[in-house]
Amino acid sequence: DTFFLPQKLEEQIFRATFRVVEGDKFSLDLADPSTNNFKNRSRDYRERINSLFRRSPVRHGYIGTEVLALDGTEGKDVIVHFNIHIDPTYVNIRAGDLESILAKEISLKESLFFRNLTIDVKSLVVKPSHVLPQPITSTEAATSPVTEKPEPPRVCSPLRFEYCNRMGYNVTTYPNIFKHRSIEDVLENSIPFRELVDAECYRHAYDFVCRVLQPSCRKGEKEDEMVLPCRGFCREFMTGCGGRMNENIKTFLDCSRFPEYGQGANCITKPG
Repeated sequence: DTFFLPQKLEEQIFRATFRVVEGDKFSLDLADPSTNNFKNRSRDYRERINSLFRRSPVRHGYIGTEVLALDGTEGKDVIVHFNIHIDPTYVNIRAGDLESILAKEISLKESLFFRNLTIDVKSLVVKPSHVLPQPITSTEAATSPVTEKPEPPRVCSPLRFEYCNRMGYNVTTYPNIFKHRSIEDVLENSIPFRELVDAECYRHAYDFVCRVLQPSCRKGEKEDEMVLPCRGFCREFMTGCGGRMNENIKTFLDCSRFPEYGQGANCITKPG
């Protein structure tokens, strides 16, 4: 007799994030994955999450976790971004199942796996990795009445996103084109953009990503002005990286809405 092994199903990856409000504090070197502090701290979070899932109902299909980034504001809460890898050959799992396992453990007074840490259960999000998490503020916006207040005048503010501190400018402005209204929104949603930079799908991806997440800003008369990349820079970026991007990001990165170089508009051309 011939035995056929079941067809190997493609590994599922879920993107997760939570905010640690007590027991850990963010420091600037955690923004850089090459530092020892990041390596030690991310290993600690990875081991805690692994221990939880290896003793959970999904243990037979659980492959492992990788901590993608640790974010935050100096001296304040730490936001942990991580991927959860599942082999669907052995278990049928949805993002909600993983979120429940984490939420249940986080909510315990005496958590075994998150000992000495307080995690804000409301900050916990688990999504399939192809779905971009929405900014935390979006749920509030969705439930507010339609008669919205007019946007306050745009103002320049200090650039506080450590990932983009090599850009050569130190002021930005909110909201950006993704409707992020604060540094916290940017931190919560930065991972898909960092992955595009890491994928090296375009030579100037880092520059472009930082210029849309943390656009530079210049003083204006009535209100300050957001300075975006020029349309040609956007098109080159999309040619290289558009295929790796989920639809949610693509909607915001419609290059036809970016300013055209040389038409009196103020925009940034590609480096070099």
